[in-house]
Amino acid sequence: MKNKTVLITNVATGLCLAATLILIIWKYPTLPTSIPTHFSLDGVPNGFSSRNIVFVFWGVSMFFYLLMLFVQKKPKLINLSHPTDKNGNPLMLTESQRQRFVLLNIVVVTLAISISVILLCYLTLAFSQIYTAKPIIAGLLVFADVCVIIVGCYKTAKFKCGEDDYIKQKLELSHSLFLEKVDNEILEQLRVLNGLEYLSESKRLRIINDVRSTHSEVVDYLRKAAPSISDDDITYCLLCNVGLNNNSISACMASSEEALRKRKSRIRKKLPESLAMCLFDDCKGI
Repeated sequence: MKNKTVLITNVATGLCLAATLILIIWKYPTLPTSIPTHFSLDGVPNGFSSRNIVFVFWGVSMFFYLLMLFVQKKPKLINLSHPTDKNGNPLMLTESQRQRFVLLNIVVVTLAISISVILLCYLTLAFSQIYTAKPIIAGLLVFADVCVIIVGCYKTAKFKCGEDDYIKQKLELSHSLFLEKVDNEILEQLRVLNGLEYLSESKRLRIINDVRSTHSEVVDYLRKAAPSISDDDITYCLLCNVGLNNNSISACMASSEEALRKRKSRIRKKLPESLAMCLFDDCKGI
């Protein structure tokens, strides 16, 4: 799972590592036997190591580079936070949306590790005195790394996944499953009821069980979107969405049409406006 940004970053970081190693090998015979690796607050070296330490520094850089490539291959190893809506409820993602979210996290991790690797390469050359250190360069690299992390966290927190498109897809699929499962004889009976009759208890339970079983993912979604919504409210939403009119729903739920109108008004207040529109205004006929 890669995009152009990830590929370019991989190549650029790999070239930086290769160039650093070539410079180290080329300059190694001329390096002093002891290299300063620790400095006081005044910038005076107060800690020294063998010149072989430059290969250790480079090895650490290479380790992070390999770690970056490994994370790209195994993104599940990243402890990703799940995107949530403005109320803190987890968003339900389609497979393509989940892949976009994972790719966003991979890009952020790749850029952050890449900048860190380049910084380590720079410090390796500076400590070994192959290149004269310029604090501003190191400072800019650290600043860039921090910016990538902050922007990445913001982007993942504000991730938009087309939530309305997701629920519409689920409603359409569930509607089709309901039509395949429901007893057509019961539907025909619903069409001829005069509004003063209810279905028998067994038929009411059968059609309600059918609509809930074929809309199981939608039921879970509604519970997350509106924790205060009741089971009867959910049943009403589902019956509306499959295209039953108030007369038929009244027969299914053994409730008056006036009570159903009040229920619908209460439900609209509990649900996000866009979700209520998907359920009540974009109903499919049966």
